[in-house]
Amino acid sequence: MKEQFPLTTLASPPAWHHTFGRLRGRSRWTGRGFVSPFMTVLALVRRAPNVYWRYLSLFQAQLVGGTSFVGFDNYAMGQAARARRR
Repeated sequence: MKEQFPLTTLASPPAWHHTFGRLRGRSRWTGRGFVSPFMTVLALVRRAPNVYWRYLSLFQAQLVGGTSFVGFDNYAMGQAARARRR
């Protein structure tokens, strides 16, 4: 017959287990610290053109007379042109 071995538990986890847990949490924040500048620049690079064209869409550029603020009139003209095409 097979011998039965009693199941035993340790009173506390080994010392390396505690160290590994602390390092794992610290490395997560270290990784985020290294990645966050890149993510910030990426967000600015991706958003800046979108903000800029929205700003430009509120103006009308003319060769003579310069640029004038028209607000949402450009969008109203676009909606009127779309309605005429239908």
